[in-house]
Amino acid sequence: MPKRTRWLITGVALGAGGSLWAQRKAKTAAAHYGPAGLVEATGRRLVAALADGREAMREREAQLKGTSPDDDRRAGLRSTPGGHSGPAGAQPSREGVAGPLSSFRRRNL
Repeated sequence: MPKRTRWLITGVALGAGGSLWAQRKAKTAAAHYGPAGLVEATGRRLVAALADGREAMREREAQLKGTSPDDDRRAGLRSTPGGHSGPAGAQPSREGVAGPLSSFRRRNL
């Protein structure tokens, strides 16, 4: 009788432990592949892709200018959100920029 009781207790303990482990794994997978997890993962990949694109843009601009990207960084130049290079903190000029509303502004303002 003690052998049967020992194996019964062992089986119950292993079953309960395995059940808890499986439940924890399922919750982790659901969180990872659920909407919030996918948004977080996609956001990280998007930020990395944008950083790579900006770096490639700087390298190509430097190649076209005949300088190295490090020269621009040492001079304090950086790429601004509008894609213009200028001193760090400088805003690009909007003079002469033709945007989708420029003809509308000329006609109506």
